[in-house]
Amino acid sequence: MRTFVIALLCFAVLACIIACNTVYIRKSSEQLSAILGRAAKESDPKPMLDELAALWESERYWIGFSVPFAELCSMDEHLCQMRIALEEGDLTEFRLVCGLALEVAERLGRLERFSWECIF
Repeated sequence: MRTFVIALLCFAVLACIIACNTVYIRKSSEQLSAILGRAAKESDPKPMLDELAALWESERYWIGFSVPFAELCSMDEHLCQMRIALEEGDLTEFRLVCGLALEVAERLGRLERFSWECIF
């Protein structure tokens, strides 16, 4: 009986870790999406880009534990392209790349959505 209780506790802890990870990734994805959405509409998006880069650098390490490497590289690439477009003064290119980065940020959240299919 004691073995069953220990196994049940281990399962509960694992389920709690999975749920916390899902909530964390989705929250981070929503934050990234919100900043990207605002940055695309700004006439001077440099402060938003700095805020986005700071947020991404702080979250990237933890997001990398559960999100595919290709998604991380894609977001890094889009951030670099946004910075280059902004330095060149090309707002059209900036908004285009911002839309692509927004798609990646939303995909991060979709990859970590909680569903029974993901568990079993």
